[in-house]
This record gives sequence, structure tokens and C-alpha cells, in this order.
Amino acid sequence: MSVESIEWDEDEPQDPHTGEIQKIREESRAANRRGAYFWAVGIVTVVMAAGSSLGVSALLTQRSERKLCAVVITSDDTYRETPPTTPVGKKQAANFARLRDQLGCPPYEGK
Repeated sequence: MSVESIEWDEDEPQDPHTGEIQKIREESRAANRRGAYFWAVGIVTVVMAAGSSLGVSALLTQRSERKLCAVVITSDDTYRETPPTTPVGKKQAANFARLRDQLGCPPYEGK
């Protein structure tokens, strides 16, 4: 039987601790709300930090690939304008051409 299910007679004096029990319940509910707010703020913070770090990572990766494209384009254009004669040079020229395609760099336009 819970305290809430007890019905008091109008003529009978009520328990003086009933008000204290109500205060304890209210304080408990408030503490539960504070705990829920704490966890909600923590989760939102973690999600926002992860999202922002992914965004920054993507931006820096794009910048890095653009810089790498400049190097690859310069080397590939040079190898296309003056083709290599050695097997190692031919392999390196083929690798630069393949890397240019893989990075999505602008295609060779020729002279």
C-alpha cells in the first residue's frame, strides 16, 4: 500500500510527515531532470564535436589534394611533353598519369 492510496478522514489528524514526503518526491524529480539535462547536453556536445572534426578533416583533405594535384600536374605535363626513354622513367610517367586521374586533377591539355 502506498502513501498516495491512503485516504484520510476529515476529522482524523493527518500525518505531519506527509508534507516532507511530498518535498522529497519533488526534490527527487528535480534531481532526475538535472541528470537528464546533464546527459542530453553531454551527448549533444559529443555529436557537435564529432561533426565539426569531420568537417574540418574533409576541408583539410580537399586542400591537401589540391596542392598534390599541382605537383602531379606539373610532373605529368613535363613527362608528356618530353617522354622518358628509360623503363623507370616510363613507369614513373605512367604512375603520374594514373595518379592524376585518381585524384581527379584536370586532364592534360597539351601544348
